[in-house]
Amino acid sequence: MTGKDKDPFERLSHSATPEPDPARIAAVAAMSARAFSAGLARPSGSKGRMGRFSRWLKGTHWLMPASATVLTVVVAALLVPLIMQPQPGAPAPADTMLSRAPAAVADAGPSATQEREQGARLGAVPRPAAMAESAPLDLRADIAVETYSFDGLDILVRNAPEDVSLYELDGAVERQIDRRAKTPSETIVLTDAFRHDNDASLLLIRSGAEGGQQQWDAFVEGAGGYVLSGALSTQIHDAADRAEVIARLEGSER
Repeated sequence: MTGKDKDPFERLSHSATPEPDPARIAAVAAMSARAFSAGLARPSGSKGRMGRFSRWLKGTHWLMPASATVLTVVVAALLVPLIMQPQPGAPAPADTMLSRAPAAVADAGPSATQEREQGARLGAVPRPAAMAESAPLDLRADIAVETYSFDGLDILVRNAPEDVSLYELDGAVERQIDRRAKTPSETIVLTDAFRHDNDASLLLIRSGAEGGQQQWDAFVEGAGGYVLSGALSTQIHDAADRAEVIARLEGSER
């Protein structure tokens, strides 16, 4: 191999310079113009990046419910201890039970202790006497009921240990006339009753303790029921009979 073969670039100086080809130049220019136009129509890099970011978010949509669940657990873990803390000044449950236990033991006898062990601590059971006093008068077993009839006028009397009640009976309807206090040993009875002939709204009743003194009372009937007339009752309270009652009332009208 000769030296010329070893350096082929030296042959370039012996080669003829190629002439430019106008057709090839025009073709290259046309290709460049098309490439430039295509580059303008292509989306910008930022839009392409946004498109990729949107596609990434769509691909990771499962992260949103998972994040919400984690946030809920964290909030619950922070709030539950605050809710469970006792209010300032409120006694603890153990303190409340300790403070009530001595009083309950002091007031209760052996039978009451046995009832507490059987679950009777839900509420106090009223005493039979208290139950009787709180019941309606017509259902109480400690009340004596008696009905009196005077010339078609029917009056019902209920004697309770602490008071007595008088009712006018009109069929099945009871209209209260009076209610007054008395001692438990007394039983109030009626000995006479009638309406004034000249004034039907005036009801006159003679009553008193059984075996004791009887007296007359005058009741005036109005829109709201019967009302005791103190003035008329004072005027006739010791009359002997109906005739004297009527005489005293008529004498006061003159």
